[in-house]
Amino acid sequence: MSFPITWVKALAKANRIHVSAHAFDRMGERMIPLDDVMRAIEYGEVIEIQDGPWHFDVKVLFQKATPDKPQFYVVVAASYPEAEIVTVILPDDDEWELCGTMLRRKKQ
Repeated sequence: MSFPITWVKALAKANRIHVSAHAFDRMGERMIPLDDVMRAIEYGEVIEIQDGPWHFDVKVLFQKATPDKPQFYVVVAASYPEAEIVTVILPDDDEWELCGTMLRRKKQ
């Protein structure tokens, strides 16, 4: 497991992840409880890591742990000293495909 993933999961277990106002708004609109979001980070699967010269920080995308199609995924900025939940997104079928129980971004 890479450092950003380990870091974010450890902060989630210690309840030291900040939730952005944007993420709270999206969770409210989509009726996704904070407990479900935190469980997705702690126990869910990593579907993507976004880093590189065009990103200010490393973002880790977690999907809910489920045997079915995940209802949502969470974007977390792996920043220091506190990670931040940036947003909570419903998967778009035009952008994501289901491979078994995992979301995978479709090739362009």
